Amino acid sequence: MGENMEIIKDDSIRRESFFERRYALVCHGYENYSAEIRVTDAVRSFFREYTDIRYKNKCDHIAAYLFMQMDRDCLHLNGRYIQEVALEMTRAAHRSFLPAAYICLRGRFYRFMLIDENGCFYLDDGTYLGDDYESIAVSILTGEKEILPVRNDRLYKTLERHGWAPDRLIDTTAIEAEYTKRGFSFFEAARKFFEVIPTGAYEGWKGGSSDPPYLGCFADKRINDPYELRNKLGENLLNIGAAGAERLYISESGMFYAENYPEEPFAVTDDMYLLMQWVLLH
Repeated sequence: MGENMEIIKDDSIRRESFFERRYALVCHGYENYSAEIRVTDAVRSFFREYTDIRYKNKCDHIAAYLFMQMDRDCLHLNGRYIQEVALEMTRAAHRSFLPAAYICLRGRFYRFMLIDENGCFYLDDGTYLGDDYESIAVSILTGEKEILPVRNDRLYKTLERHGWAPDRLIDTTAIEAEYTKRGFSFFEAARKFFEVIPTGAYEGWKGGSSDPPYLGCFADKRINDPYELRNKLGENLLNIGAAGAERLYISESGMFYAENYPEEPFAVTDDMYLLMQWVLLH
């Protein structure tokens, strides 16, 4: 999901005075986390060089982070903690693995990078990435290495509460009429989306939002006309809802976009279920 664009290396947090003390404390914590995991010189060297340095493009970023519970709510690895993954990989390979960095895609999807005792890097599913961290980060952010989100089964339970079922097709006559009444073209990709995904307000998985996500066309909700994005892409788009301040659009080709004006819109995914997971991570 990375895009071919300028990669920025941001080390502003790293300059904070607390780094050295935190580095020493967390390395000590890693050493005492499990008797099965060794904090080797290669691991120490990586954390000293890269902790709190962020590589980023417009939509995604990657950062080494001294913290074991990177996925505290089990939202990104389908109910699994990254430290559990590290232990499983350690036991299977008979060498130590530790969480090394998180990969944030489109501001809400997270995957995780692990480092083994020899200083080699792996994705959280065990895929070997290489031994040069900075090159790996750049290759992900430019799209050379494609990293996709893990779909969480919690998604289907949430959709079921709103009336979704695997084999159900929703009648879109009413919502199509509402869009048409307000002067918007209701094209086939939008019809296919609303035939599967129920409209209405959704409670985000993190809870507590005063502006919950919603999908659909409602009298009390403004419908945006993304004319600048339409002109740039050369195809029609439809505002299908919002997630907080971010407006959601679908294009005629079936790509989903998000826009938080005045920031530039960005492509989220072409998978309606991953789009819903992105929305629910609001």
